[in-house]
Amino acid sequence: MSLMSTRNKILELYGIERGNDLAERVAALVNEAASMPMKWGQMTLAEGVQDILGRVSVRHPELSHEALTEIGRCVGWQLW
Repeated sequence: MSLMSTRNKILELYGIERGNDLAERVAALVNEAASMPMKWGQMTLAEGVQDILGRVSVRHPELSHEALTEIGRCVGWQLW
């Protein structure tokens, strides 16, 4: 699912005002995660994404496992 279709789904579920706020938060979290520096070494893409998500979860302990999984999907696509 693209970021635009994700935004549209959020707007559909939460309405314009709350949905816009949530969509901006989601985009900011994905951008933050995708911009984290990596020391790839021998890591696979999946291991790299897990490394990033570990750091995101420390910075944002309020995020659920499901939220982290979705952020990981977005980051994985960006890194691939």
